[in-house]
Amino acid sequence: MRNKQATHPMGYPLSRRMGWVLLSLCVAALLGTSIITLASAAPVGVRKHHPDSSVYFPKGSRHVVCDRRANFCADEQGISMGLTALYLGQAAQQRLQTVVKDLSVDELSRYTLTSGVHCDSKKRTCFVSKYSAQPDAAMTRQLYGP
Repeated sequence: MRNKQATHPMGYPLSRRMGWVLLSLCVAALLGTSIITLASAAPVGVRKHHPDSSVYFPKGSRHVVCDRRANFCADEQGISMGLTALYLGQAAQQRLQTVVKDLSVDELSRYTLTSGVHCDSKKRTCFVSKYSAQPDAAMTRQLYGP
């Protein structure tokens, strides 16, 4: 039996990826956070932080982390459209803009990377997970400095 293709409430078909994005955003809204989950290939020739090669620090950048799988880049202030376009391309920036268009600046300052690390730009700290109070010292230092 074939799976029925997911459709948007307006009736147009959704790809499997967009279906997961919409589901993730609904879950994020219920949890009161901003979670961005899109899939993509791992970057080549970049400094990696975690075994999940989709999370990396672009060479030559200071205090910037990118998540290739989630299609966003962030700096000390939070998720950045400009940095996303610069390091992941215009298409990634446009997808990100579509996903986060209704989020506040405050919501863009907190994010969870696909490696599980959760960063809060207002606290200038990254944590080992969203539900942990234990700081991730290496990620915090890399993103926010000493």
